[in-house]
Amino acid sequence: MIAGPPPSPPLRSYPGLALRQRRDTIAAMRQEDPPIDIILEQIRARMAGEPEPDVVNAPAVKAPQPAPVAPPPAGAITLEALVRSLLEPQLQRWLDANLPEMVERLAQAEIRRLTGQS
Repeated sequence: MIAGPPPSPPLRSYPGLALRQRRDTIAAMRQEDPPIDIILEQIRARMAGEPEPDVVNAPAVKAPQPAPVAPPPAGAITLEALVRSLLEPQLQRWLDANLPEMVERLAQAEIRRLTGQS
């Protein structure tokens, strides 16, 4: 049985773009949807080939605007570099422990397939 890598500790929240995007997405999801009657009226108009009715009372739903991305300060480590430095040793240990067995098993299965043995 192939064992996966040990569970990693929970990730800490890093302030930055991803957090702002999550907040914007949550805020957009909390906005009210237009009433079902308005949606149905628009669908019926499209199906009938008529121009869509003007909807004056429907609330406007704006897509969240992404926050501008500022380059990291000189000498600062990026989140990607941090994650890479944490994962590389774990991945290497897992590959060292599991790759030979996986290659052997797959090679034997391919040889059996090519020679017609079950």
